[in-house]
Amino acid sequence: MDYTLCGKRNSATVSKRALALSRYNYGAMRTPVLAWIFFIVTAGFTAVVVPLGEGFDEPYHLGYVQLVAQTGNLPVGPDSRLSVELDEFMSRHPIGWRFHQIYPALYSQEEYWQQPDVERREIDAAFRDLRFWGQYQDGASEFGKQYESHQAPLYYVLSAPVFLIGSKLFSFPDTFLLIRLWSALLASAVVPLSYLVAKEVSRSQAVANAVTMLVAMFPGIYPDVVRVSNDALAVPLMAAIFLALARYSGRRETLILSFLLLAGLSTKAIFIPILAAVVAVLLWWRERTAAMKLVMGTTLGWIWYIRNVWITGSVTGLPETVVANTSISSSLAALGMINWTDLFRLTAVSHIWMGNWSLLQYRSWIYETVFVLFVIGIAGFMAYLRKSKSRSVRAFIVIYVVFCASLVYYATQVFQQTSLSVIQGWYLSPLVPIEALAFVLGIHFLFGQRIMTWVVAFVALCFLAMLIYGTGFIAAPYYSGLTDHAPSGHLRAYHPDSGDASTMGARLTRLHAWLPISAPLYLALGVLASGFILICVFVKDVRWLSESSH
Repeated sequence: MDYTLCGKRNSATVSKRALALSRYNYGAMRTPVLAWIFFIVTAGFTAVVVPLGEGFDEPYHLGYVQLVAQTGNLPVGPDSRLSVELDEFMSRHPIGWRFHQIYPALYSQEEYWQQPDVERREIDAAFRDLRFWGQYQDGASEFGKQYESHQAPLYYVLSAPVFLIGSKLFSFPDTFLLIRLWSALLASAVVPLSYLVAKEVSRSQAVANAVTMLVAMFPGIYPDVVRVSNDALAVPLMAAIFLALARYSGRRETLILSFLLLAGLSTKAIFIPILAAVVAVLLWWRERTAAMKLVMGTTLGWIWYIRNVWITGSVTGLPETVVANTSISSSLAALGMINWTDLFRLTAVSHIWMGNWSLLQYRSWIYETVFVLFVIGIAGFMAYLRKSKSRSVRAFIVIYVVFCASLVYYATQVFQQTSLSVIQGWYLSPLVPIEALAFVLGIHFLFGQRIMTWVVAFVALCFLAMLIYGTGFIAAPYYSGLTDHAPSGHLRAYHPDSGDASTMGARLTRLHAWLPISAPLYLALGVLASGFILICVFVKDVRWLSESSH
C-alpha cells in the first residue's frame, strides 16, 4: 500500500470537510449579520424622521441623563425638575399630540406648522444655536416636574459620558440626537442575542435565522428603543437573561444570571417580576441552592427600590401609584372595573406599532392581519408544546406570564389615577424575542421547514412594508406639516405629491445643519434595500443549509 498517497487522500478529505464546514458557518451567519445591519439602518431612519422629544417621555429621560452628567447626582425624587434648556426646548419646539392635550399651552405639531414661515425660521435658528450649559440649572415650568425620577439609574449613568462629550462639542439638537443614536446602538444588541437564544433552544439554524430576522423587522420595537430611554438597555438585558436560562447548566449560569438580573434591577422596575419568575423557574428545576444564590446575588439591586419606598412610599415609585395613593385592596378592586376588551385591543395595537407621543396608527385592517398571523403561529406553538420537552421554552412561558401579570398591575395603577383602561404595548418590547421564537416554532411544527421559510419570509415582507409605510407615509408627513389631526382627533390621510420628498427632507433635518435634506430619503431607501436583501438571503440560506445538512 502506498501510505504516502493514502495520507494525501486523507489530507485532501479533511481539507474538503473543513472547507465545507467554513462555507456552512458562513451561510449560517449571513442572516444574523444582515439582520443586525438592517436594525441599525432602520434605527437611523427612525431617529432622523421622528422629531426630538416626540419619543414617549423622551425629554424627561434626557433630563435625567443631563442631571447625572452635569452634577454627578441622581434625582432627589418627584420634586426634581427638568433643566432650563429642556424647559426652553419644550416651550417653543412642537411636541406630541398627546402631551399637547395635557398642556394646551405648548405647541402641537399642527400649531407649529401653521405659524408664518418667518416665525418658524426664527425659532429653528434659535434652536440650532442652543447649547447645554456646563452647569445644571432647574427650570420653573409647570410641565418641568421630573416624573421619571423613580427610574433606576444604570442606563442614565452609562449615557452620561456620551452626553458630556456631545454637549461640549455639539449643539442642543445634535447632542439630543447623539444620545438617541447611542440608545439605539445599545438596543441593537437584542438582534444577535435573539439569534443565540433561538439557536440554543431550537438547535435549528433555520429557526434561529427566522427568529432573528423577525425580531429585527418587528415594527413595534422601534418607537420604544429609538429614543432616549432606559428601555434601550432593558430590551437587550432581557434577551441576555433568556440566553442564560436557555444555556443553564449550573454554577456558571447562576453567576451570569445574578449579574444580568442585578443590572436589570439597576435599569428598570420591570425586572422585579422577572427576578421572581427566574427564581420560580430555578425552584421548578429543583435548583434550590442556585435560586437562593440568585436572590443573594441581586441584593444590591434592591437599594434603589428601598430608596423609592423611603421617598415615595412605593417600591416602584410609579407616578400613578404615588398620585392616586393606591393600596393592595384598591388595586384588586380596580381589576373588576377595567374594560378588558379595550385594554387588550389598545395593548395589541400599541405593541405592533404606535407612532410616538402623537399616537399615530396604521389602518385597523393592518393590525388585524398581523394578529391573525400571530394567532396561527401560537396555535402551532401550543401543538409544539405537547410534543416538546424543552424546559427552556416552558421557562420562557413562565417569564412571559409573570411579565404580563406585572403589566396588569400597572394597568390597575393607571386606572385608579385616570379611570382609563390602558397598558402601553411598547412595554412588551423586551418580550419580542420570545414572541418571535414561539411564532416560528409554531409555524415550523405545523408546516415543516420548507413552508415555514416562505411563511416567515412573507411575514418579514409585511413587516418591512409596515416599517416603510408607518415611518415614511404616516410619521414623516405629519412631522413635516403635510398632514394634521382632524377635529375628531384622527390623523388625516396623506396624499403623496411629487415634491413632498424634498419638502419632508428639508423640514425633518432643519435642526441639524450637517444633515443633507436628502438624508431621510436615502435612509428610507437603505431600509428598503437592506430589508429586501435580508429576506432574499434568509430564503437562500435556509434552502442551502437544508441541502448541506443532507
